[in-house]
Amino acid sequence: MAKVGFWLQGARGKLAGSVLQKGEGGNIVRNNVKPKNPKTPKQLAQRIVFATVTQAARFMDPIVNHSFEGFPVGAKSRREFIRLNLDKLRVLAALDRKEAPDAIDANVFMTTKRISALIPNSYIISRGSLTAPSGIYLTTNARATTEQSIKYGFNPTQIPARKDGNNIKATVKDILTAWGIDSANTQLTIVMIVINQDKDPIYTYVDADGGVIKEAQMVAQRLVPDPNFDFSTEIIVGTVDEEDNFTPTQADVWLPQIAAAFDMSKTNTQFLQAALSAAKFTDYLTGMDFAVMEAETQTAQVGSAAYRAYAACLVRSKLVGTSWLRSNATMITLPPIHQNHNYGLTWAFAGDAWRQEVELAASEEFLDEGEEGGSIDG
Repeated sequence: MAKVGFWLQGARGKLAGSVLQKGEGGNIVRNNVKPKNPKTPKQLAQRIVFATVTQAARFMDPIVNHSFEGFPVGAKSRREFIRLNLDKLRVLAALDRKEAPDAIDANVFMTTKRISALIPNSYIISRGSLTAPSGIYLTTNARATTEQSIKYGFNPTQIPARKDGNNIKATVKDILTAWGIDSANTQLTIVMIVINQDKDPIYTYVDADGGVIKEAQMVAQRLVPDPNFDFSTEIIVGTVDEEDNFTPTQADVWLPQIAAAFDMSKTNTQFLQAALSAAKFTDYLTGMDFAVMEAETQTAQVGSAAYRAYAACLVRSKLVGTSWLRSNATMITLPPIHQNHNYGLTWAFAGDAWRQEVELAASEEFLDEGEEGGSIDG
């Protein structure tokens, strides 16, 4: 593929067996190659994977159009999402083709022809130079129920603390740093693919596990600090008696003080409440001046209880100078599959479903503290 001279600027069409095409940097010439057999298994597989990833890019564009550090907002960032995830899903599809797992053990799920759907998969959502948040984490339950959803909580973390009489105090900044929010210029975002359990499928190839596509949507919720808040503010996380036995402060006493550190015009209330509910202090390390914060996992909430998060990741963003940096983030997905908990088509069904000729009915940057509101819904 080559750029052409000024005398062909604006030209389109064929030229001596080649095709003139307008590119971002001017006109280009590419070979006019026609595939000998456009319906080979390899080409069919490529089309299925490509459709799944490009549909995901379209549904998640409000995030992935600016989530790759070093790529400008818009088409180039979106293309990076597509490039990375095409490579990833090809590998997973090849694995499923080789091993032919049951739906409950499948590695990847697919859309089909004439369907517009966001299929939950372990997509790469962001790439950058920031470290990922280490204190807060996402997890899935053990296999099994229709009530299952992505959850998040906190790894056991030692928070710098000091003893003031019988009170054990820690600063708001030290607590939030454990969440990955170490400054007023740092944002934490949970990006989810959610499905409303109460809605009927938009496509059924077979009424079996891995043969159904349900309507999914991307939801992003964020925590944005208030730059006017004094992050050196101390809160009492517990008390010790004369023998240094630790008693944690009731959460409803200190959590409102943490909540006050966030800009509620840009922070999602559900995310904040669930994150705060997960945090608890369990100990004070006498002589080391550390309070221990642990986790009680909380379900990622999205509106009503009918919505379940099938895939999710956490993205950490930070403004350094005039540039927003990102953490690496790849979605985790729920493991179980059953009729009320379908991601999309397994590889065993995807090829035959694609060959069907039935006409089907389709059913300022958020990560950079831009715009208003605490969430993207749909």
